[in-house]
Amino acid sequence: MPFPRAKTTLYDSGIHTPLIVRYPSLVEPGSVQKGLASTIDVAPTILELARVEQATMQGRSLTPMLKDSTATVREAIFAEADWHDFEQFTRAVRTERFLLVRNYYWDKPLWNSVDSINALTWKGFMEMHDAGKLTPAQRFLFVEPRPFEELYDLEADPYSLHNVVDDRKHRPALYALRTMLDNWRVETDDRMPPERRPDGWTRDGRPLPHNQPWYDRYIKAGGKSSFEKF
Repeated sequence: MPFPRAKTTLYDSGIHTPLIVRYPSLVEPGSVQKGLASTIDVAPTILELARVEQATMQGRSLTPMLKDSTATVREAIFAEADWHDFEQFTRAVRTERFLLVRNYYWDKPLWNSVDSINALTWKGFMEMHDAGKLTPAQRFLFVEPRPFEELYDLEADPYSLHNVVDDRKHRPALYALRTMLDNWRVETDDRMPPERRPDGWTRDGRPLPHNQPWYDRYIKAGGKSSFEKF
């Protein structure tokens, strides 16, 4: 959703998408599956149900979860954010209980997408900011530098508002998630670019000169958004 601390972020508000399945012969109507699933699991699931063998996909079939609402197939899911209006290189790993977010460009503020900046909600947000009335969680959008790592205990903090990366009691979980994330980056050959790409917009939502030609074509083609009504 194009709102602050949602779209383009790796918190649940930015990556959690409902997965709805209708398969009368396999899935019990009205059942709810709370296990972890990733979009890369959809294709392997469809192929298995179609009895098509494959051995090259990174995803895992969700068939066991479709058959049994208590079954799980993943210990963790992974997420990434790169360039979207503004430059970033952020990675995350999420288990049932914990979320680890790693900000490789921690010198940049979290900010949010241009969709949000061009909305009335953002105008109100900035008015509250100028009046000093934002909550600590809301002010985090403007913090620079950000923490290199953010760890959240989703059991106690489902909205990922309290970074517990320095809490000693969560050290075992932190070390385990660091290992998962590092291994995933190696397995997927995830590399940082040799240099940062420039932002496409100013922080108040105006296209920068190198992005202006694209934006002009977008408007000419009738692509002007209607986010102002939100």
